[in-house]
Amino acid sequence: MPTFSMTLEDTSPMLQYSANWRPADTETDNFLDQYSLLSGTVTQQQGETMKLTYYGTSVAVFGAKRSNHGTYQGQLDSGPVSGQSGTSGPNQFQSVLFTGNSTQLGIHTVTMTNMQNQFFDIDFVSRSKGR
Repeated sequence: MPTFSMTLEDTSPMLQYSANWRPADTETDNFLDQYSLLSGTVTQQQGETMKLTYYGTSVAVFGAKRSNHGTYQGQLDSGPVSGQSGTSGPNQFQSVLFTGNSTQLGIHTVTMTNMQNQFFDIDFVSRSKGR
């Protein structure tokens, strides 16, 4: 079976954000030019989520790791939760925040959750189909 990847920008209607997310803008973020297609979606509220349901095997979620970012979690389907720190001394953009892989080709859901009242952003999501 062939393998191919698809990249979804943060503005894709396939990404389902909970209530308190907003587009990043140049008035509040001087580093927006470091994001893919000059676009990011951001929250500062604990418990906010981004979900993507997709058909495939693997997924990778990208965003920034910066000094003003907090911790977050990623989860594929009902698998283990992966907690991570989004804090970084030197800013890191278009960084892998979470990867999930399934041995089963099918419908999967990736969920990203902001764990603190600090910044957390999504830049883009990439998924693969096939093996």
